[in-house]
Amino acid sequence: MATITLRNVVNRPLTNQEVDDNFNNINLQLNAALPAASFTATSVLALIETVDGSGSGLDADKLNGYYPSTAGNANTIALRDSSGNLAAAAVTATTFTGNLIGNVTGNLVGNVTGSATSLSGLVSLANGGTGGTDAASARSNLGLGTLSTQASNNVSITGGSITLTTPLAISSGGTGSTSAQQARLNLGLNIGSDVQPFSNGLSAISNIFSVAGSNITLTGNFQATGTITANYSDDRLKTKLGDIENALDKLCSLTGFYYEPNQTAQNMGFEVIRQVGVSAQQVQAVLPEVVVPAPIDEQYLTVQYERMLPLVIQAIKELRAELNELKK
Repeated sequence: MATITLRNVVNRPLTNQEVDDNFNNINLQLNAALPAASFTATSVLALIETVDGSGSGLDADKLNGYYPSTAGNANTIALRDSSGNLAAAAVTATTFTGNLIGNVTGNLVGNVTGSATSLSGLVSLANGGTGGTDAASARSNLGLGTLSTQASNNVSITGGSITLTTPLAISSGGTGSTSAQQARLNLGLNIGSDVQPFSNGLSAISNIFSVAGSNITLTGNFQATGTITANYSDDRLKTKLGDIENALDKLCSLTGFYYEPNQTAQNMGFEVIRQVGVSAQQVQAVLPEVVVPAPIDEQYLTVQYERMLPLVIQAIKELRAELNELKK
């Protein structure tokens, strides 16, 4: 106990020295009873924690420097309101257990157990959804197409395959059979009598011929041991428009020469061999009727050589006339 000089004991006012001694003695007593080392922030907090809680009378405006709030404001500590509701701009948690009431906006990552009364956004196929926002896109994503919406008595199927337990009758668009041979017989397509059997020769022919309208195009060389007859020459089928004039001059304007296919022609498939011919452009200038688009590519020209014979005939006749004139 500290030594204290009391005025009622000495029956007089205390001197300055006695007052100072009283303060010194009290400080000494307090320092002995409450050492500073025993009352750090940690130790004081520990003492407070033993008496906190409801009814303790303790109150604080901040926790770790943040004010509490029931409105979900930024940089505040979430506090339930009077109804027990907790407001927050966003909640991030490893696991959420219980009923979630309200709207969820954004991406939901993880497993959801239960049901939702309303869902906005897409749930992918990988997560058990359809990946679509409407019935049509959902069916498309699930590979259902339009089959799921067709009437049971009128189904249209494009592609894929159908397995039937019994053959589909001819009257229903089938063959009435489960085997190719019987199907051909049912349809009147018996090979050898109704249809031509497969032939490598026919396949080879189909590979070199192409048909467009009434025209047949041959790829490659055409060889025949017989006579090839084409077009017509009967006077009864012709209306003559006049003789070929200046035939000798026209014939002399043409040049016969040797040639071989250039690189462009080789790229089109022509073989490099020595040939003789004329220029389609030269012939077109004097006898355009015998120049036509080339079968290999219509941007190029070719000459119908057999139709140049009338020009040769008229040129020879003009040449003979000149010779007869010189003989006079």
